[in-house]
Amino acid sequence: MADGKMTPAVSRLRLPAKLGLVAAQMPPDTVVALAIEAQRLSGVALVRGRGGWARGPAGEWPLPAAPEAPAAPPPAAEAGAVAAPAPDADPSAPLAEALRAASAALNARAAVLVLPTSMLLMRVLRLPKLGREELAGAVALQMDKLSPFPGDELSVGFEVLAETGDECVVFAAAAPGRRLETVERALSAADVRAIRVDAALPSWWRALRERGMAAGAGRQAVLIARDGEWDLLVLDDGVPVLARGLGRPVEDDDLGRELTLSLLQAEMEAGPRDLAGVLVAAPSAPPMAVRRALSAAAAPVQLQLAEMPADAGAADGAARRTAEGATLDLTPAAWRTRTQAALTRRRLVAGLAAALGLWAALAALLFAGPFLTGRLVRWQKSRIESVAPAYRHVRDTRDRVLLIRRYMDRERSLLECLRTITEVQPAGVDLSSLTYSRDEGCRLSGDAPDTGPIYAFKEKLQVTAPFKSCKLGNVIADAARQKQRFEMDVRFEEAAP
Repeated sequence: MADGKMTPAVSRLRLPAKLGLVAAQMPPDTVVALAIEAQRLSGVALVRGRGGWARGPAGEWPLPAAPEAPAAPPPAAEAGAVAAPAPDADPSAPLAEALRAASAALNARAAVLVLPTSMLLMRVLRLPKLGREELAGAVALQMDKLSPFPGDELSVGFEVLAETGDECVVFAAAAPGRRLETVERALSAADVRAIRVDAALPSWWRALRERGMAAGAGRQAVLIARDGEWDLLVLDDGVPVLARGLGRPVEDDDLGRELTLSLLQAEMEAGPRDLAGVLVAAPSAPPMAVRRALSAAAAPVQLQLAEMPADAGAADGAARRTAEGATLDLTPAAWRTRTQAALTRRRLVAGLAAALGLWAALAALLFAGPFLTGRLVRWQKSRIESVAPAYRHVRDTRDRVLLIRRYMDRERSLLECLRTITEVQPAGVDLSSLTYSRDEGCRLSGDAPDTGPIYAFKEKLQVTAPFKSCKLGNVIADAARQKQRFEMDVRFEEAAP
């Protein structure tokens, strides 16, 4: 914009095309969200009515810590008895039990899954305006570079928060594959399908904004507490510029120190601005020692405490975001593949059941045909599924390499074309217009005293890099000016015969 300030993006990006098959399984008038938190699984259902979306059934289900193996085996009951080794506890069992209870209570087999900040790597990025595919590649490159998990495959999601004339502010989140393995096992055990995977922090922010608790001019810091864990957002005029998960503080002054460091980081990344407010949103007031540490870090700004309503949780925010068409999606590609494979298998079973009736009528003629065809299809599908992960990995690597090469290639830039044209432009030839296309070349028009310099100009252009061919259009005599007007089409590649 003219004043250089970020403004919220006017249009939302659509859901990725890959999610169309999965998202279609949820009824269009119901959105169910389940949020994994430190000590509980919270869930809520939104139901569409005539007046819009209304909050339906909701609940919370505890997530007890997985039992640890005893340090030493218990003594045997009788002399000489050998105690059987205790089986290893499955860390996904508590989450699977909570997911089963939530699925039964909310009557939903598919839901939007919200991951806690402790499982994610989050960044607010400033990137040039690009197309959807190029922006996704740029975000993936940035998150790979910032990731502290070398060698681990990341599931990356993003959405545009605000735009200016030449750049956009993007909230990006990444989940390491090894951290999602427990969640995947729990979903499979509970028979619950994740239609989209969201992050807790933007969901909290959405729930607080709806109640006017995280909106205002200037730079604001919003601290959100839940089950002893803290998250932080730094906003400039209501647009996030920094997102962090502070975790569980060990000492009372840890939060004050983290707030100070976060504000310094926001100044380095988004520029210096005066702090306008600090909001602490929590189910209950933090201890006095924590409030004193935060007040000292926020001075001279007065600390604002807000009791978080019961219906302002991460699950509520994620459900509202889904209804509004949020595009942040951390669903791993393997999850989508398995979901689509399950749907394909069900359709295949239904198709085989329908074909069975026809097979019974024509068994004498078609007994061998369907049997062999089915075996061949299953064999071919197994081959495709075995090479699909390697193919996707190679394809993604190739796309990233091509994206990097495209960013680094300056041979066909506008400045390079202008330099080449002016170097070979003969004396007497005047250019009146130049139309540039990065993928094709340049279109020139101008005039000269006679046709000699024009043909010489053409011959030089078609043999000078980066151009490969030059097509001269009609040369028209301008009697009034005593000039020869011409047009040329200079291409980067040779013209087809």
